[in-house]
Amino acid sequence: MCFHTSQTKKAVQLESRFDATFEYPELYEPYYHFNGWETKSLQIITQDDPYLIKPAYWGLMPKNVDISERSNQLRNWNTLNARSEAVLESKLFREPTLNNRCLILVDGFFEPHEFQGKKYPYYIRYKNKEAFAFAGIFNHMEDNIYTASILTTKANPYFERVHNSKNKQGQYRMPIVLDTKEEMDWINPDLKEGDITEQMMFSFTQQEFEDFPVSRDLFSNKVDSNRPTIIEEFHYPEMNTLF
Repeated sequence: MCFHTSQTKKAVQLESRFDATFEYPELYEPYYHFNGWETKSLQIITQDDPYLIKPAYWGLMPKNVDISERSNQLRNWNTLNARSEAVLESKLFREPTLNNRCLILVDGFFEPHEFQGKKYPYYIRYKNKEAFAFAGIFNHMEDNIYTASILTTKANPYFERVHNSKNKQGQYRMPIVLDTKEEMDWINPDLKEGDITEQMMFSFTQQEFEDFPVSRDLFSNKVDSNRPTIIEEFHYPEMNTLF
C-alpha cells in the first residue's frame, strides 16, 4: 500500500508537466518525504477543474465530517488508499469514483521491502525522474477543502518484487500510476461506469521505474525524514546494496 510519497519538483515544473497552474501557489512547498498521516498537502488536479492544481488532505473523508476529525477518521478507517476492485461497491468511495476523480501529482513513493525477516524502505521513481500521476478520487468538503485517496490494484511482477509482502487479503498491491496519455481520460467527466472500470484496469504507465533502499529514518517519528538524503540510496551491508 502507498502511504509515503515525494514531490520534489518546483511549482513551475509541475505546471509545465501537467499544463495546469497552482490555485494557491503560495501554499505549495516541495517535499522529499510525506507520511500520509501528516497534515501536509498532496497536490491534485480534479475533473471539474483540469487546469488547476489544488491542495488536498490525504485520506478521503465523508463530506459531512468536519476536517478537524481527520486524525480520528484515519485511525478508524484508513482511506489513504482505496482498492480499485471494490470502490464501486463502497458507500464511501462509489460516488467519488463516478463523479470526483483526480490526478494525484508526485515524483516518487516509498514501499517496504522485506529481506530475511526485516523490512527496509525502498524509494520508487521513474528512471527519467519525471513527475507522474496516481489515479485518485476526492471529496470537496466545506470551506473549499479537498480530501483524496490513491487507488491501488493487484501488483505486477515488478512491484511484487519491490513491495514483496502480501496484505491481509493475501495480495501484493501497487498504486495505479497512470500512463501520461491516459491522465486526461481518467478525469474526463463524461466517463461512464464501465469506462471507469476499464480505466482502472488498463491505464497503468508504460514508463520504466527504478528502485533502491533508503534510510530507515523513513520509519521513524523521532527524526526529520523530509530531507534530500531520504531519497538517496542507502547501503545496508546485509543486503549487498553497495553501488
